[in-house]
Amino acid sequence: MKERVIPETELKQGEAFAELERSVYAALETYSNVHRGSGHNSIVSTRLFEQAREIVLEYLGLKGGKYVVIFCSPGRETKLKSLIEPGKFNSVSSNDIGLPLGVRAVAVEKRALPSGPPFETGGGTTRLVSPGWVIWGNEPDKFEAGTPAIINVIAFARALQLTEHYGKDAFLNPVAKNLTAAEIIYNDELKDYSGREMLDKLRQT
Repeated sequence: MKERVIPETELKQGEAFAELERSVYAALETYSNVHRGSGHNSIVSTRLFEQAREIVLEYLGLKGGKYVVIFCSPGRETKLKSLIEPGKFNSVSSNDIGLPLGVRAVAVEKRALPSGPPFETGGGTTRLVSPGWVIWGNEPDKFEAGTPAIINVIAFARALQLTEHYGKDAFLNPVAKNLTAAEIIYNDELKDYSGREMLDKLRQT
């Protein structure tokens, strides 16, 4: 059977996706959905989440002292942008780089952020609450109501870094593998295993 020659573009995309997968698994090893908690895993996950803001600013070529990054869902991004003067923000989404993660990153000039109560309230947007008053959180927390998609944001930020190494289209239009029937049937990575050894290998997948 003639071996298929893998194009360089496909090789690079494969390497980029493999590296992204390794990074996500590494983040999952210490993952905690308790955002800003005091436990070890919470601290690690929160640090990676905050580091993602720095990565976005670097990707967009913006200064952290002037801009703040707010992570949004697609709907929340639209609402936020409608409250900010045009030209005072930049944005990048996971779709822009070919990954359907549902992440939107809006880098806003700090002075341009709307004052007063946030357009959406919920967990993380407040610092103190009493029956008669509320002290709202600082940016960006004030504009990120609820529990953020921590792993999605971490994966998105890592993908931005990988595009610097593998190219802007590293995750765009991945090359589909047109395998023959024989390749699908016979090119099984577990074909050389059987019995207990095969069970052990399957547990690792």
